[in-house]
Amino acid sequence: MCHLQPEMATRGQTMIRFQTLLVASSLLAVSVAQSPVVGFSEGRGVALNANGGQVAFQYNGVKLQDGTVRGGGTFTFTNAQNKERVSIHVREWREFAAQVPVAEMGGPVRMVIEGPQGLHVVEGKLAMRVADLRTRTSDPQDLRDQIRLVVTNPQNTVAFRYEGAVREGDLVVRSN
Repeated sequence: MCHLQPEMATRGQTMIRFQTLLVASSLLAVSVAQSPVVGFSEGRGVALNANGGQVAFQYNGVKLQDGTVRGGGTFTFTNAQNKERVSIHVREWREFAAQVPVAEMGGPVRMVIEGPQGLHVVEGKLAMRVADLRTRTSDPQDLRDQIRLVVTNPQNTVAFRYEGAVREGDLVVRSN
């Protein structure tokens, strides 16, 4: 029985080595399979336009070297003057382009408009353009990040348009 213990230890060590090799090769395969990022943008905050309308936003988007686009976002517009609220939800971007400081994204959207006339839902497409212009607070020019949202309906008619400057939060754009 003593002569079996070293053999069992060797089998156990071989199994551990095999498992370690299996894990290492799996990690290598995953890292090789992942395509490098060629463009990236994300943001969270509140933007304000010249008419006093504001959009609370949260989004992210990335484009990989193989052309894969990932990300999505939510945007909520409120206008105190006409008591209108517009909620926009993008589950996934289908288009993405970035060249610092600007990124442009597009994808299918569901927009819900709540106002004095009731509730209206639009299924369409969102085209978003963001500009990462933020500077240090000590800069006298006080540049602000910019965001533009354009929703078109299935007939390709503009159903919603917003353009404003980020007042709270931040957005970033990176590209290779």
